[in-house]
Amino acid sequence: MTLQALVRFTMGLVFLAAMMMLAGCAAPEPQRVEVFRAPPAALLTCQDSPVVPDAETQAEVARYVVRLHAAGADCRSKLGAVKKWSESQENITENH
Repeated sequence: MTLQALVRFTMGLVFLAAMMMLAGCAAPEPQRVEVFRAPPAALLTCQDSPVVPDAETQAEVARYVVRLHAAGADCRSKLGAVKKWSESQENITENH
């Protein structure tokens, strides 16, 4: 192998090595990362159902029904709030 051929071969290797190093500098395509956020803790628990009384009058039954309805309304209200919160999180994800 002549000196000129050796120089060309060496320059080819240097060029190839340089191209390989430059290819490593290419920026990778950004990847989407989704983060799960839990709803606010205050929305995750409902008011306890009232204890069923040993009612002797219709007034006692009525008070129980009112307390039972209030406990159900508390849960429905919180479920609605969790739904709104969840939808707002979807909007945040779509806009980013």
